[in-house]
Amino acid sequence: MLTNGLGGDIHAWHHFVTHFAPSTRIISWDYRGLYASSTLGQRTSVTMPHHLEDMVAVIGAARCEKIVLVGWSMGVQLNFEWMRNYGDRVNGIIAINGTAGTPFRTAFQTDLVERHIPQAFEFIRKYWQKAAPWGARLAGSQAFLRSLQLLGLVGHTLKSNDFMDLAKAFAKLDFGVYSDILESVGNHSAHDVLPTINVPTLIMAGQHDLFTPVTTAREMSEAITDAELYVVPGGTHYCPLEFPELTNLRIEKFLRDRLGWNIE
Repeated sequence: MLTNGLGGDIHAWHHFVTHFAPSTRIISWDYRGLYASSTLGQRTSVTMPHHLEDMVAVIGAARCEKIVLVGWSMGVQLNFEWMRNYGDRVNGIIAINGTAGTPFRTAFQTDLVERHIPQAFEFIRKYWQKAAPWGARLAGSQAFLRSLQLLGLVGHTLKSNDFMDLAKAFAKLDFGVYSDILESVGNHSAHDVLPTINVPTLIMAGQHDLFTPVTTAREMSEAITDAELYVVPGGTHYCPLEFPELTNLRIEKFLRDRLGWNIE
């Protein structure tokens, strides 16, 4: 079960899908209100419990009895929430560039984000439609990519065409809905679930990830009994796109060694 983050659509996983699809069944979906999914006409129905309901529906429709949870960013939190409710249906967990909850408390390793994020959400909801045309032009530019790289938000190994594909899809979102989802993610916590997890778990962190720092990943790995931590050298918050071969091979090793999978 591939549980995505908020920083890109399924294209963010095209290296992963290409690598594993020949021998593995991969299931995923777009969160309600983002990309190909609607809000069902209700702006208030985009909280973490609603996304968990959708996850239950997707897995039910796919008729999966047992799954391996693969999550990136927000998807890591949602997967831990799945473990709270349906842990007996999980064989293993792969958590990439994520945290167990309250991500704004640890982002950039400062409390400034958590203190000022409510005002940021209010600003986005009020002005995003006016800024949308300008934002779309900026998001699809090489200058914007270089700026993000200079700030350390994405790595220099991120290919330009991958970034452009993500940025163009991202720029078309309803950022009022996006901020509602992000606010729900920021208030959510599944830290209490970690000590109860009893399946093999791989936690992957980017060495230079500013959003979900290595310290956060290390704390998660120490709280989960059967967890191992792997830090991607030079990685930021986009390890699956920045270092796809390394990321995929490390996941493959985990599936072989810890879960007994035969990946061809």
